[in-house]
Amino acid sequence: MKKHIAFLESNLSGSGFEGLKVAKEMGYHVTFLTRDLQRYLDVPGGSDYFDHYVDDIRCCETNSVEDVLHEIHKEIQEKTFSAFLTLGEYDVPVAAKVATHLGLPTLDPTAATIARNKYLTRVYCEKSNVPIPRFKAVREKDELQEIMGYIGFPCILKPVDETSSTDVVKCGDLNELVYHFDAIKNKGENTRGQSRTNQELLIEEYMVGYEVSIEVLTHNGKHEVIGVTDKFLSAGKHFVEIGHSFPSGLPEKIVKECEQVAVDSLDAIGFNMGASHIEVKVTKEGVKLIEINARPGGDKVPTLVELSLGYSIVKDVLKLYMNETPDLFDRKLVKKGAAIRFITAYPGVIQHLSGSEDVCMLPGIQQFVMSAAVGTVVKPLDRNGHRLGHVLVVADSPFEASRIADTAIGQLSIQTNPLSKEVAAYANQI
Repeated sequence: MKKHIAFLESNLSGSGFEGLKVAKEMGYHVTFLTRDLQRYLDVPGGSDYFDHYVDDIRCCETNSVEDVLHEIHKEIQEKTFSAFLTLGEYDVPVAAKVATHLGLPTLDPTAATIARNKYLTRVYCEKSNVPIPRFKAVREKDELQEIMGYIGFPCILKPVDETSSTDVVKCGDLNELVYHFDAIKNKGENTRGQSRTNQELLIEEYMVGYEVSIEVLTHNGKHEVIGVTDKFLSAGKHFVEIGHSFPSGLPEKIVKECEQVAVDSLDAIGFNMGASHIEVKVTKEGVKLIEINARPGGDKVPTLVELSLGYSIVKDVLKLYMNETPDLFDRKLVKKGAAIRFITAYPGVIQHLSGSEDVCMLPGIQQFVMSAAVGTVVKPLDRNGHRLGHVLVVADSPFEASRIADTAIGQLSIQTNPLSKEVAAYANQI
């Protein structure tokens, strides 16, 4: 009899969809639970994954533990499940609570809740002396001036429950901070429809430095660092990820420091099993934690790792949740470098697009995805979801892969005409 694995929602940038494929290739019966299937079908290539790699689709209110359990009990006997998990950032706490109820291996629900809340992560890491920026939580606008006496300008304002750089903004003075505070606070839900009733926002010092991420697999209480990824961010007040390279080209001493901060942060929140994607910033004071994500990295980072190491993080995560022994790997077996660069353009309506045929002439191109065409409305680049596609490359080193990926992006010519004020206002709402 096939082992039965259930996924609660997914992310929209790769590892979640890949998890469905890997599970099917491992011979599992795959069930997918969602509150909005269309969200996934709208992603280029998304419908193919559900056609080929999903056996059952269940629709229910996935933000509610009770509703998920009710849906499960309606259709499926508990004993038929071997694993219940999510590879989507927003759904980690609910998935952990459901799996606990079913008696299945899972991340501790308390750790899941802490990781999902950026403010709680700061609190627990501060108690454990993990290096972090100065921070405060704020609920009311009249608290801002006093708080900024401690934080100082410029500062970072962000919701505690978003991902993909959504609503993360750099503020240079009090007027700007108040404006963005009101804009975020007026949103009653996050981008996945989860309630923000009376929820705090996080204000923290602006850290000057460069950012990297660390992939970790935790098994039997032991953290195995898979590797460090160099990240490339957009300029300005927002921090959109426009590229990644794996493995990091940084000096070994810095890489080790980044890994140590990642492991210490996981210990601080009681992270006991599964994959994690930790983001840190390297500053003149040393490495400081940005956030912990209790799932594999998005943005095709697991694909970069697999192209470089020949090792699948996603496959090992599924094994852990199936209560099987993960494969792990030998770090000395690094064979290749891999890089991804994301396609962007000035805001407006695309009038001309060319160069795609030249991209495919470069060596090492593994994926080239363009989700825009003439007539597409390009939104301001203030979150990852406003990118237009990507180029993914493998080469003999991460430096070479990066050079090829950057060259590929340089072949593209995307010309836009500015939007009218009315159309721009509408585009920013959708």
